[in-house]
Amino acid sequence: MNGYQIRTESKKIKILRSALNLFDKFGYEPVSVKKIAEEAKVSKASVYNYYGSKENLYGEVIGYVLENISKQVEEIVALPIDFHEKFKKIILKEMEFLTRSSGEFMMELFSTENQILNVNFHDRISDLFFKFFEEGKSLGYIEASYSNEFLYEYVKIVYLGLRQSVKMNPKLILNDKLIENSLNLFFYGIIKHEKQK
Repeated sequence: MNGYQIRTESKKIKILRSALNLFDKFGYEPVSVKKIAEEAKVSKASVYNYYGSKENLYGEVIGYVLENISKQVEEIVALPIDFHEKFKKIILKEMEFLTRSSGEFMMELFSTENQILNVNFHDRISDLFFKFFEEGKSLGYIEASYSNEFLYEYVKIVYLGLRQSVKMNPKLILNDKLIENSLNLFFYGIIKHEKQK
């Protein structure tokens, strides 16, 4: 890219990240294009020039967020580390995002209005988790008779339950201890017995 193209892309990313920050804090309705421009230190004309409208920009922000989530999970799945530690990193990464995002933003992010975008996202995420489950089965961490589809649904139940607990109980701090206890329950259940690989 030449100098002009580099500056243009840099400005577009700056607008995108500024919009994400504001939408994340306040939701869609309260945030104006003027406020986004001020946050990004660009003119309103630049926002309209690059994204056309606030609605279009919001769609781009959602796509940007989902792409980043996918990439982060993909990078963790590829890490040459212990399976248990890898799972912990995946859950922590996703929880970091979910617990800091506003309720309205999260509802919109996974709304039916974004169905096509979310189908692509969930297909990509489920493929990564299936690969992860196969690794766990081959290493003896996961019971081989469980289908990947069942395991994926179970992970979502645990994951969303954790998120809801943290949201509803401000005293419940998301930290390594909470995640470790949750993962131990996930892998070994509540019945005390010798942990096996």
